Amino acid sequence: MDCGHVSLEESDKLKSPLLPVVHNINEEPHEQQTVGQHLQTIFTPKNCYIALGPLLCAVVCLCVRLGGDDKTTARNMLGVLVWIFAWWLTEAVPMPITSMSPLFLFPLFGITSADDVAISYMDDVIALVLGSFILALAVEHYNIHRRLALNITLVFCVEPLNAPLLLLGICATTAFVSMWMHNVAAVVMMMPVATGILQRLPSSSSSTEMVPPAVGKFCQAMVLGVIYSAAVGGMSTLTGTGKALSPYLHKSHLKRELEMLGPMSFSEKMVLSVFGGLVVLWMTRNITEDIPGWGCIFDGRAGDGTVSVMMAALLFIIPNNIKKGEKLMDWDKCKKLPWNIVLLLGAGFAIADGVRTSGLAEVLSKGLVFLETAPYWAIAPTVCLIAATITEFTSNNATTTLLVPLLIEIAKTMRIHPLLLMVPGAIGAQFAFLLPTGTPSNIVGFTTGHIEIKDMIKTGLALKIAGTAFLSVLMPTLGAYIFASKAGV
Repeated sequence: MDCGHVSLEESDKLKSPLLPVVHNINEEPHEQQTVGQHLQTIFTPKNCYIALGPLLCAVVCLCVRLGGDDKTTARNMLGVLVWIFAWWLTEAVPMPITSMSPLFLFPLFGITSADDVAISYMDDVIALVLGSFILALAVEHYNIHRRLALNITLVFCVEPLNAPLLLLGICATTAFVSMWMHNVAAVVMMMPVATGILQRLPSSSSSTEMVPPAVGKFCQAMVLGVIYSAAVGGMSTLTGTGKALSPYLHKSHLKRELEMLGPMSFSEKMVLSVFGGLVVLWMTRNITEDIPGWGCIFDGRAGDGTVSVMMAALLFIIPNNIKKGEKLMDWDKCKKLPWNIVLLLGAGFAIADGVRTSGLAEVLSKGLVFLETAPYWAIAPTVCLIAATITEFTSNNATTTLLVPLLIEIAKTMRIHPLLLMVPGAIGAQFAFLLPTGTPSNIVGFTTGHIEIKDMIKTGLALKIAGTAFLSVLMPTLGAYIFASKAGV
């Protein structure tokens, strides 16, 4: 045996490059470019958008004063915030890369340490979403979402097809479910049902036929309706869409497809059982203040993300009863996990922590002192608008925690009932409609591919304005009556 001998074939393998070398036979001699052509290749719109982020950050860091030399970290945080959102809105850099930018921007600008910002990328809510995504993949793999979608569509699908009624049914179901569980959990539960309905409709990317514009708008309305109705129980209306959708959602076709699915298999029943068990655990972790849930057994150490990952792990343990040794899920089926969205969600939590720890949140809250001398009819919409703006950059809970103590003090100064200010502030903090990072529910809808940031801004802005206007009328009238406010309101 000659251990030191290497065959000619093995030697060639060792010398072969790791990446294939491509030789272009028809390669033409490189032409000398002029200075103007070089400038055109450098100053492209994409490169200008890339430079826009650091440029805006530099302007903020050099020109903005937040009231004192001790606010340098808060000013840097504001500059980094402008940089990140400039890249997000222009899509100059791929969104997952922009989502990872806090990992290097925060330490470089002295906002927080690398370890602290990295912790934000594995929050309990991220664990909840990650486990829920695995369950959603199992639901999709066994076509359970299609079965559920067909049954729900049959309930709300009348002859002739009424698209607003169908959309209202999905939104109302989501709003009802969100009353009893976490908003993110409700969206994760209902989004596969919504996409199961949308799979029956043609898409511009997968269909050669001409797709009616109303179909595309209906897809956007369905996804936005689910994520928004989970937050506020809202609903949307469409006009003129029923005729465009009727060829794809005819009631007789739906019944025939449901019959073709046949009875539920063992795998479908087990996946539904795991999903149902997860929903029950979500609902019973904390029931009421008087009736503690199972969470008290663990002294609050277990969260929604804990049970989400635990139930997802069961899918890799329970056999599917189809092939010997096979489980309900394996890691190959999880390759479709939207890691880019997980990074986006982590960036949202990192930004929320950065706004709080840098002192930027305190600076923003002190800017509300002017409300003490304003009339109440102007305070309610102002508070709601401020809360609705801050909540796009930080979590709903962080926004409420930030504003409510200050609003209580302002209410004492104005000698009015604190709830007259706390209610607009707390409700306004739920109006995170514009950006995917505003709330995890938005990110779940963003993963479907049916909506873009511009769709969320266009629809969410109208909802923000409508919600603010509604509170502006309701609080000085009905609110003042209910809370028995003092004179001067």
